[in-house]
Amino acid sequence: MYADEFLGQSDEAVVRRAMTGCPDAFEELVARFGPVVRGMAATVVGYPAADDVAQDVLLAARTGLRGLRHPEHFTAWLRTVTRRRAVEVARRDRRDSAEIRADELRYHRSLTVVQTPDDILARSEDHAALHAAMGRLPDALATTLRMQYWHGAPQRRIADTLGVSLATVKWRVHEAKQRLRRSLRNTEGNDDG
Repeated sequence: MYADEFLGQSDEAVVRRAMTGCPDAFEELVARFGPVVRGMAATVVGYPAADDVAQDVLLAARTGLRGLRHPEHFTAWLRTVTRRRAVEVARRDRRDSAEIRADELRYHRSLTVVQTPDDILARSEDHAALHAAMGRLPDALATTLRMQYWHGAPQRRIADTLGVSLATVKWRVHEAKQRLRRSLRNTEGNDDG
């Protein structure tokens, strides 16, 4: 196995072999540095997010290794890449957490106690009109809106799940809300006339 092949070799020697495209040398680097990368990431993002950061960093190392000018600086380079990626993930997770908390707050505010039968009827009619308007939206818009408001998913997670950009998710939410407003206004106008 490759472990025996690299036994006793310095990190720099293994890095040089990996830079030539030797897959066994890269696997040796993963074995040597994977736990360190994971541990560093965990200090910033905790577990299990550290596993994802480590995987991202090691994939970046695989592609970035050939462009490394000084193999003797591999360890420092890897630490820098790990720290940067972990900070990116921590910031994203904080934004996602803030979005989730804001969505939860909006949801809890929407659960206010209804006082009168007229309020109950009006709320029921509003829900029926909203669901009908949602049914008229294109699937991509309706799905995105449901994921954000019905299921409380942050927009970045929606983008990852649907395989689209964050900008696309934001546009879809905006467009869906605009279309719902127009549809609900048209429904109200028809009821009055």
